[in-house]
Order: sequence, then C-alpha cells, then structure tokens
Amino acid sequence: MLDEIKIKGYKSIQNLDAFKLRKLNVLIGANGAGKSNFISFLKMLNSLMLGQFNKNGSENGCARNVLYHGSDIAEKIAFSSRFGTIGYCFNLVPSAEGLFTIENESICCNLGSSHDDWRRLANTMCGKLMLPKKATENGPDSDSIRILFDSISSWRFYHFNGSNSSSMKDSQATEECKHLKEDGSNLGSVLLEMKDNEGSRRCYKEIVDSVHLVMPCFADFILVPDAENHGTTVSINWRQNGSDCPMQQDDFSDGMLRFICLAAAFLQPDPPEMIIVDEPELGLSNKAIDILSELILSASKRTQIIIATQSSRLISHFSCEDLVVVKKIMGASSFERLKEKDFAVWLEEYSLGELWEKNIMQGVVQNE
Repeated sequence: MLDEIKIKGYKSIQNLDAFKLRKLNVLIGANGAGKSNFISFLKMLNSLMLGQFNKNGSENGCARNVLYHGSDIAEKIAFSSRFGTIGYCFNLVPSAEGLFTIENESICCNLGSSHDDWRRLANTMCGKLMLPKKATENGPDSDSIRILFDSISSWRFYHFNGSNSSSMKDSQATEECKHLKEDGSNLGSVLLEMKDNEGSRRCYKEIVDSVHLVMPCFADFILVPDAENHGTTVSINWRQNGSDCPMQQDDFSDGMLRFICLAAAFLQPDPPEMIIVDEPELGLSNKAIDILSELILSASKRTQIIIATQSSRLISHFSCEDLVVVKKIMGASSFERLKEKDFAVWLEEYSLGELWEKNIMQGVVQNE
C-alpha cells in the first residue's frame, strides 16, 4: 500500500513532507482546508498512470494555475512516495507554453536498506511518465515497476451525489461489470455479476443486508437483463418485504441510491489497491451513516481507504489514529494525524464527533 507521501507546491499544499498513511485514513476539516486538493493530487497521479492526464493540470487555464499560490511561490510540483520498500518520485514543471513537463522520474527498490539506490527511469517526453511504459517491459527493477503501476492505476475515486443519480437509474450494459464506476453508472451490472457469480454471492448478500438495515422494507434487488435489448442491458428494480409487486429504481431516493453505491464499492469482492471517497455522507440518514462506518472499517481490512468528510457522526465510529485533521495556516494546508493519548481524558466523556463539534481538534480555517 501507499505508506508515505510527499507533496510540495500543489494548490493549497505548500509542503506535505513524509506524511505517513495507514490502511484507513479519514480526512476531516472545514471547507477549503485542503481535503479535496489532497484527493485531487492522488487522482492526478492515477490519471498519469492511465495516460489520461491533461498536461495543463486542470480543465481550464494553464499548468501554473495548480501550483501553490499560482506559481508566485512554487516553481514546480514535487512528489515522492514509499510503497513498502519501493520508492517513487518525479517533479511536474510548468513550461513556457503553460503545460507540465515531467522531470527526474525515479524509482528506488530498496528503501530502508543501508544504501538507497535511486534509479532514473528516463528523460520523460511529451508530458508522459515512463513508469507505465516500463511496466510492460523486462529489465532493471521490472518487478517493482509493475507493482507500482498495478497499484496506482487500480485506485478508484468515488463521489456519489445528486448530479449523477440519474446515471445510476438508467439501463446499464451487462458487460460493464468488473469494477464499479466512479459515478455508479454501472451499479446494476455490478450487482448482477455479484449475484450470478458463486464466488461473489456472499458479497451480494452483504449488500442486500446492509440496504435492509437502512431501509427495513427492502427485501432484494430484481436484476433481470432487459429482453428488448437481447439481455445486453440491465435495470435496477427491487421488491418489498411481503409483496411480489416490483418496485422501480425511481422508487429509491437519491440518498438511498448513493448508499447502495457505497455499499457496492466497499463490499466489492475484488477491491482495488485503494478506495478514495469524497464526502460519502452526502444525503445519507443517520442510520445509513452508522452502517456506512461499519462497511468502511470492514473494507479497510482488505484494502487501503482514504475518506474526506465533514460528518461528526461518521468520525465517531473510528479511532483517533484513523483521523487526519486538515486545516489552513497562513494559506497553506496542514495535515495532522491525531494521537489518542492527546485526547484520552476527553474521550472518557465524549465521542470523537462531539470533540470535533466542540472544536477540540482545532480543525478550522485560521485567519491569514
């Protein structure tokens, strides 16, 4: 898993140095503190691996716009990481044309040994990393390179909100069933594959049970390939307890659909190396948030998880060491992992969520 990361010069992140990650990492902070910027950097790294990176670093504007304080202070974005004993780093430097070029892309296969041997991969051309290309070749460090590429390229970023609920309700291609898409638009196909596959049927049942706990009238999904499309698409219908009358996907609220997507993401039988979710609590009832926390804790035993949230109820279910308080100090985002010993006295009477609401954790945007 990703054990340690260093980011310098990216958006509000001036200097995040040797920040250690655990299996479960819950970022909590006010709006504008920098939680989403941390996630967007990981997404950029994932896009670079998949060859989908926009070389100006953003949907609009030029590369300098994503530098810390718009390049007034930072001249480049520096990234370094540790995956077990494997190290990986590179710099993103804006060119005169307003695009990013990649410099000093290097790998180290023996971090922590008596002699760290960093090897330059190559002079990167056309704004593309060399790591994805070398992952298909045999040569020095090829095993480590494949491990890195497979891990980072597998990361999944989920953000289910009202704007994409309609795509969850549309008929979906049954062949798109391997992994849940980031917007949940293949939810029905993923659920059908779990239900029909003996090896993943247990995961399907756990999803059904989780939905039932949040919505007691729910009995099961009705996932029948659409005959008019020759079985190539599937829609999400469902049935209630004590009734054979099928309910339509439109009978699910947007919040309930989001919860089903989250349950499918955290209970999928073959999870990616990392699951990243921004504001999973959006639109969920208190009961759904409680069940969601159990799904997150269970999934963190099988894969690495990063959550960004503002929900005091959600964080009450985790431990101090799971939480990373994000705040701004003089315009720069800081990331601090909590230590239980610092809050031991408080936790005798209050939950973590209550401490957050009382501002004991100091997770606020400070005046510049």
